[in-house]
Amino acid sequence: MQGFYNRDSYRRAAENAIIKGNKPLPVDQQIFHWFSYLLRNSAATAIESKVGLDETQAQLGHKAADMTRRYSKAQLRIREEMAESV
Repeated sequence: MQGFYNRDSYRRAAENAIIKGNKPLPVDQQIFHWFSYLLRNSAATAIESKVGLDETQAQLGHKAADMTRRYSKAQLRIREEMAESV
């Protein structure tokens, strides 16, 4: 028997926990549908905000910076702040 979650079983466990947790809650207090990749997105954004794209790319193990940009929202946040200051 395998002692670790794989990608699919981890996703299903999270989905089942959300469904179970939402049952007693009113609709306006329910947890939104959650995906495990949101953890990776949050981590990429936090890392890039602190150390930059190259270090984030290395940390996430991406061969191409374009893939890192897909996960990180730091550049989007910077562009939004620049647009608001104009």
